[in-house]
Amino acid sequence: MMKILDYIFYRSYLHFKKKDDSPMFSSVAIISCIVMPLLFPFWSGFMKLIAHTHIHKSSNYFSQRYPVDSVCTVVVLYLLVYLAYHKRKIIIIEKFKNSRYNKMLSDKAFFTTLVLGWWILSFIGIQLSFIVDHYIYENNLYGILDKYLQLL
Repeated sequence: MMKILDYIFYRSYLHFKKKDDSPMFSSVAIISCIVMPLLFPFWSGFMKLIAHTHIHKSSNYFSQRYPVDSVCTVVVLYLLVYLAYHKRKIIIIEKFKNSRYNKMLSDKAFFTTLVLGWWILSFIGIQLSFIVDHYIYENNLYGILDKYLQLL
């Protein structure tokens, strides 16, 4: 999975560099759009568990205080630091410079495939979040987080 994300970063970085846009931020934004649908079922399940704890007076307190867009911001910032600070960007560019996939797909076809893949991942993420919510409801796992929070 990391290899795929590295290649997506490489192709989008070169594309935005040719267009004189901000290549680093734009590439990281594209990668975070790919990663977020994969994290959505976990975030949704975590919000369900937090919403039913007895520590918070309101059931929507935590989900209003820490919405999904804050998680998106954290993912983008983490990827920016990871790729820029650790010099990962240079390693990725050198790794895929002579890749055979560079000449197979034009930029237009690559980004069209990327959007199609994003739609599929989003659909799968939404369906998985319904499955996680149903699993939490069926097994009555709402109180399980209370036990661990009371130990703290």
